[in-house]
Amino acid sequence: MRRETESLLACAALAEKYTVIDPQYVPSYHIAPPCGWMNDPCGLCYFRGEHHIFYQYSPFAPERGLIFWGHTATRDFINYRQYPPALAPDMPFDCHGVYTGSAVAEDDRLRLFYTGNVRDAADRAGDGILSGRRQTVITCCSENGTVFPEKQIVLAPEDYPKGLSCHVRDPKIIPSPDGYDMLLGMRTIDGRGGFLRYHTASMKDGGRWVLSDRFEDEDGSYMWECPDELIFGPQRFFSCCRQSTEPRTDAAGYFSEDTARRPTGGFHLWDAGPDFYAPQTWRDGTGRTLLLAWMGKPGSAEGGLCPECSHGWVHALTLPRVITVENGNLRISPLPELDSICGHRIPVKKHGGMRIASCFSLSIGPGPFCIRCGALSMKSEGGVFTLDPGRYGAGRMPVLIPADGAGYTVFFDRSPVEGLPRACGPT
Repeated sequence: MRRETESLLACAALAEKYTVIDPQYVPSYHIAPPCGWMNDPCGLCYFRGEHHIFYQYSPFAPERGLIFWGHTATRDFINYRQYPPALAPDMPFDCHGVYTGSAVAEDDRLRLFYTGNVRDAADRAGDGILSGRRQTVITCCSENGTVFPEKQIVLAPEDYPKGLSCHVRDPKIIPSPDGYDMLLGMRTIDGRGGFLRYHTASMKDGGRWVLSDRFEDEDGSYMWECPDELIFGPQRFFSCCRQSTEPRTDAAGYFSEDTARRPTGGFHLWDAGPDFYAPQTWRDGTGRTLLLAWMGKPGSAEGGLCPECSHGWVHALTLPRVITVENGNLRISPLPELDSICGHRIPVKKHGGMRIASCFSLSIGPGPFCIRCGALSMKSEGGVFTLDPGRYGAGRMPVLIPADGAGYTVFFDRSPVEGLPRACGPT
């Protein structure tokens, strides 16, 4: 292990050991950082009987700082094993952050792909968009899924097509019948979002990636990030996070794909809540498609929106969700394994009020209801489902969506709250 790597990992270990964490809001069954900052899930995969979950992680303070890849793993989504950070910003091509990426398991080895971020200190006039930044696609491989000794550049900024800004990132690897595809989110120099698609026939030495498609959005977004592709037989869906300025939105959703594997039709949100971003999918050992996302959004830790910052940590990941296709539409449902996670599972079928604390889930049948948990309230009436976080929301506005006729499962986990229709499609 390089000296720089050892030093950075030692500093991270010291932060995890000595940071004082107030446990009041620390979730019981959502993945949260040991300390400091968490954002995008990365490298989600099923490898040697375990789900490996990596995530953007800055251990030194509950704010976005020097980004590592945190690492945890589970066999059952109930018991988790926390590992030391898998990747550290220890090379000249990633020294300002190991950004989002993905993983592929092949030949009993686990290979990661990620974005190495570097800001150019010499380019003081650079805004980091058109100049002053380098974002490079890097790969590394592990024999055991925990230690990734050698890093290798597979695509440098000079390899990208012309007309792009400095923002080209978040490689997602998709297996294909004749090799692998790589999706990269991007922003053009004239401020349009989109993606690049590369292809390689073999993963040997990290692959030899050839550009096969370039797509630019013409519907007002200036950046696409966290691209993903979901494949269900002949049906394909393209997932991404679209950033727009008028109005200012950071939206995580998906399109259907046409026969050319390009987005088509409407953009459907994955989730209607205020804290959902950077979703990523993977297949488990039984072939299910699972999804995790960051319970946050760009800028969400600013302006007092996350009171847990004063407790030594900030943010969490969503609970895993199962994605299926029904009548040509994506369906989202809670992971069945979650039934045994919560301390209490309470059926709610009638219109009434409740005050409950700690960790529990609610099974809510169809029809009107009203639930209060401290300052937070949920209700369904007149065909509208409303979640109002009240003072617990730290400035977040109530969420109103059409009520679902099948009922809901709502998970309370000290600070995270997730409500999922029992089987839901586009909202």
